Amino acid sequence: MGSKVNSVVTLQALAPLPDTLLQPGIKLMPYEYARPLATVKSIDYLIGIMMLPVAKQQGYDELLYVKDGFVTECPRSNVFAVTNGGVLVTPKAGVLFGITRGRILGHAQKIMTVEERPVQLTEMLDAQEVFISSTTKGIWPVGSINNHKIGSGNPGPVAGELYKMLLNDFND
Repeated sequence: MGSKVNSVVTLQALAPLPDTLLQPGIKLMPYEYARPLATVKSIDYLIGIMMLPVAKQQGYDELLYVKDGFVTECPRSNVFAVTNGGVLVTPKAGVLFGITRGRILGHAQKIMTVEERPVQLTEMLDAQEVFISSTTKGIWPVGSINNHKIGSGNPGPVAGELYKMLLNDFND
């Protein structure tokens, strides 16, 4: 006697991107961790769920995963930085290669040099701009990492331009 398996799939429209550029940049707390199987879309958010209350208690908005001095990602977001040389950098290994990440990289290549490579935490701290991204967050500028102010601490021009390009994707 076999059992019957039932599945239900529902579709709903994606909510509009939040207008995160009107807010001050978020605060990231570095946390030494690398997700196993990071390139696989999964429900492995245990560390992020456990550590977020700790981060919030210390005045941070989100975690930034770092392994051996190199940035990987946030629990549910990719991370990008604009270097002082005007290059957009993002980690290439140990991250989810999501749809929004791909769109940002495609748009960014039209307006600046883009590098996918290992990114040191010290490089992020010295960047002009840092932002995180996901399908539901769009682009969220980062104001500080480990209480170290990034750029002016407010959303920067590259994040603003890429945000507009993402909005056009969703409006097409």
